[in-house]
Amino acid sequence: MSQLKRDFDAKSRNEAYRYRFRLPLNERLDGEIGCHLWTPYNRSSIAGKIYISSNFICFSSKVYRQVNLIIPFRDIIIVEKHTNNSNISDFDIQSALVITIKYEGGPFVLSNFTDRSFILGKLSSLLSEYNEKIISIIDLPPITISPPLYLQFNNNFTEEQQTYENIRIAAWHTHFAIYGRGSAMYRTNELYELLFQGIPNSLRNELWLLFSGAIYDKEVNLNIYRKYVYESLNVKNDHDTINEEIERDLYRTLPDQEAYQQESGINALRRYCRAMNMLGGVLLLYMNEEDAFLTLAALCERLLPDYYNTKLVGVLIDQDIYESDKPE
Repeated sequence: MSQLKRDFDAKSRNEAYRYRFRLPLNERLDGEIGCHLWTPYNRSSIAGKIYISSNFICFSSKVYRQVNLIIPFRDIIIVEKHTNNSNISDFDIQSALVITIKYEGGPFVLSNFTDRSFILGKLSSLLSEYNEKIISIIDLPPITISPPLYLQFNNNFTEEQQTYENIRIAAWHTHFAIYGRGSAMYRTNELYELLFQGIPNSLRNELWLLFSGAIYDKEVNLNIYRKYVYESLNVKNDHDTINEEIERDLYRTLPDQEAYQQESGINALRRYCRAMNMLGGVLLLYMNEEDAFLTLAALCERLLPDYYNTKLVGVLIDQDIYESDKPE
């Protein structure tokens, strides 16, 4: 029984880790340890934990949503001890590690480890193992990938709406300048405030892909969307009625959107599975076809797993809840 409990506990920790940081389904937590993160945007040392797995180093603050950080090993150049010639005040330099990444952002400084040498050895070993991995690239002929459909059709913004859109864009770029951009950005309460105000059309492809975690699936499954498109072309369907029903659904999807009254939009939507056309249709408006597919997969498989399984458990539960709230 103790072994069974350990197995269930490990499974629970893995699921909580993946859900907290929106990581791929095959990611397994290797370990976690308390430490502090230096946050340069307010020159503070934030208490929390780092979580380590084979492809990621993640940090979560002790105070909920004060700051989260996700650093993929693919972005890391080196992990090393911090030198003493630093202008960082009120920080335990003697126990600090520095993570330097390939792109703009960082370096990231973590400290207050009880055994810095052990953590350094562990991270360096995982980084070396990651760099030795061979990511297979599926070699397929190119296909035409539809860009975000809103770019092809008039957005019909009024002058007032366009002004508000420009204000939101400026706010996001200010946020990027302070907290970073991409996978390894500092995710703070200020980020959630911006999200609640809405994401501008021009940033939805980038940010939906990032915050759904689909960006990580894309990086380890290069050309997977092309593979699925070519496989679907070779599927022989004996039930013509299924194809006919799918065709009917295409023209009933978001009829108020001009994009789906045109062949370019219909052709992009045709590659999406029946019963997911409404969700896929919204994604295709603001994302290119490949990124929309990966984000749809992240929603169905990880973020809303009980909605799109064979038994539709999540849908049935929500339906019962809504019906129970109806007035007598």
